Amino acid sequence: MATSHPKTWVEISSAALAANISALKKMLGPDTQLCAVVKANAYGHDIETIARLASTSGVSCFAVDHLDEALVVRSRLSDAEIIILGYAPPEWADTIVENRFIQTIYSEESLKNLSDAALRARSQARINLKIETGTHRQGIELKKLWGFLRTIRQYEKTIEFTGVSSHFADAETPGSAYSAYQMELFAEALRLIEEAGLAPRYKHFACSAAIVLDPNTHFNLVRSGIALYGIWPSEAVRRVNRVRQNAIDLHPVLAWKTRIAQIKELQPGECVGYGMTFRSDRPLRIAVLPVGYSDGYRRVFSRKASVLVRGHACPVIGTICMNMMMIDVSQLPMVKEGDIVTLLGRDGMHQISAEELAEWGSTIAYEIVTQINPLLPRLVV
Repeated sequence: MATSHPKTWVEISSAALAANISALKKMLGPDTQLCAVVKANAYGHDIETIARLASTSGVSCFAVDHLDEALVVRSRLSDAEIIILGYAPPEWADTIVENRFIQTIYSEESLKNLSDAALRARSQARINLKIETGTHRQGIELKKLWGFLRTIRQYEKTIEFTGVSSHFADAETPGSAYSAYQMELFAEALRLIEEAGLAPRYKHFACSAAIVLDPNTHFNLVRSGIALYGIWPSEAVRRVNRVRQNAIDLHPVLAWKTRIAQIKELQPGECVGYGMTFRSDRPLRIAVLPVGYSDGYRRVFSRKASVLVRGHACPVIGTICMNMMMIDVSQLPMVKEGDIVTLLGRDGMHQISAEELAEWGSTIAYEIVTQINPLLPRLVV
């Protein structure tokens, strides 16, 4: 049971999420639906919370990676359209059929497993066929597609061909020639599907970056992940958006906060943390924070990152521990135990973004938010 007064927590802005959903929908045509990607615990934001809030903003389609995530969304939203994007072991087939999930497939073995489950349930299994267009992850190659489509036709009593999709490898690069090549392959796949006499309800390719950069990729369904949460897929996408007539604003949905656990006074020459990586060269006032790399605040941020206390940036000193870290608050003589510290988000005139944390950690913003410990409380604000 979560404590009512957590020492470290994540805040979820319902207003920011609603604004992002509205902005993204404005980029879509009247016949194109927005699918909210809530895999990886909704990119660290909490899958239950985001699914519920997105539903109140008119989102009725959700994409997840695996069955457990799909069941969480279904428990909250009984009528939602739920697409499972990732691999499904054969043992999942009965539950997938029972809950009317749309399962992504690319092999005859998966098709047969779902068909058998549909027979047992006296129902139909709903599939999303993923086309390999150049990312070389999941997906069926074009040279095998025609035969696979003929097999789908043989299962027409037990299989509902609900969707067809692919995924860009270079969507974050404006004007990418490789993305154009992938679109050509997808168009050929759609032609073969039509020639086979099949008509999937959903055709989807666009991720967040493609939604912003290229309306030609939208088809009748788009999948928004990172942009939904107010984080730009890349700086290049942000720059292109900024100069366009129909530019949109994205608002970070997540803030990450903790409290000061202790204040200490250091004398010159005293060390802080494991390995004695920080030694004071003057009298210092430091604060101990009850958060560390087990919470997702990565050890690589040591001696690089800053946090916000009472609207001021305070540097991280010493090596970040599993459950604790230390900061320099010498400039803030009034700071005391229990004061709130912003690890990610805005405080006063200053803000620490996921992109900034990613730069300190030599990674991408996606990894920053998805690695926040899912056990930390998520509070809707």
